[in-house]
Amino acid sequence: MNLQKLLSISGKPGLYRMITNKSSGLIVEGLADGKREFIASRQHQFTPLESIAIFTDDGDSVPIRQAIERMQEQIGDNPLPDPKAPAEAFREYFLDVLPNHDPERVYVSDIKKLAKWYALLDTSGALTAEEPAAEEATAAEGGATDAAEGEVKEAAPKAKKPSSGKKPSKSGAQSGGMKGTKQSTVGVSKAGGQRKMGGG
Repeated sequence: MNLQKLLSISGKPGLYRMITNKSSGLIVEGLADGKREFIASRQHQFTPLESIAIFTDDGDSVPIRQAIERMQEQIGDNPLPDPKAPAEAFREYFLDVLPNHDPERVYVSDIKKLAKWYALLDTSGALTAEEPAAEEATAAEGGATDAAEGEVKEAAPKAKKPSSGKKPSKSGAQSGGMKGTKQSTVGVSKAGGQRKMGGG
């Protein structure tokens, strides 16, 4: 599985692959249509897919990679729900994938988004692709992190900065059960330094 350079972009559906890092944003390629476009960092936030995590009922979180691997292992016996299936079907599906996820913080909208992402990763070949060499991976992570940091700096006048010296709250800026930390890992949550996915 190769999740390197893959991003979630605020205000845009689906997943994107980072092509080039510019000072004012990124040139990305849509995983669904292969279309390349420039995304300005002043208008959007970039969340590396590997920095996303999913809240668990013990107050901790599980990296999104681990959830995707379980989905892949179970795909034969536990296929993705139909996109039009009721909310209960998605909850039951994810209870099989990640029994200890926190149902109060991981919303059905999060599970639906993860299911869509899994389908995109599958059709794009990312699930069967090999990981790049360690040096390549470091360079890719650095580019995505630089872009995210640039975006945070430029957006600072519009958004409240998290107080220094304190860990970002797991509640994040948006509601949702997935969290993303601004390391080289981004999770199922988005919020400034820590991003939460869900509700949008």
